[in-house]
Amino acid sequence: MANSTHITIKGNNLITWGSKDVGTTFGIVTAGGRKHTGDIAEIKDEDGNVIATIYFNEKDECEVTAIYQTSITLPERGDSITICGVLTALVAEWEFKWESGKEMMYTLRATKYKWLVLGS
Repeated sequence: MANSTHITIKGNNLITWGSKDVGTTFGIVTAGGRKHTGDIAEIKDEDGNVIATIYFNEKDECEVTAIYQTSITLPERGDSITICGVLTALVAEWEFKWESGKEMMYTLRATKYKWLVLGS
């Protein structure tokens, strides 16, 4: 892929290009994603109809897929990282994948809990 500083965009130039800005240093990122989620409690009336909802436990769940490079040390579960524009996301898990005729890939998943304050 071309370096984004050498790309000429005609029209709307506010486009975020490629996976370069995902923010990980754990390999060559081929895909990344971020999902804002949380828990929901539904309050029902005596007939079972939802009459109110409560949204809580806000969090950002991030996932990146990268080409694995053996010279890179992967973070451990519970490590705090910056990924997909999210500061202090906690590594939940990572996995390796092998596919015939392709490079070795790994997927890393991390979660940032809005109300969790990390100590030093």
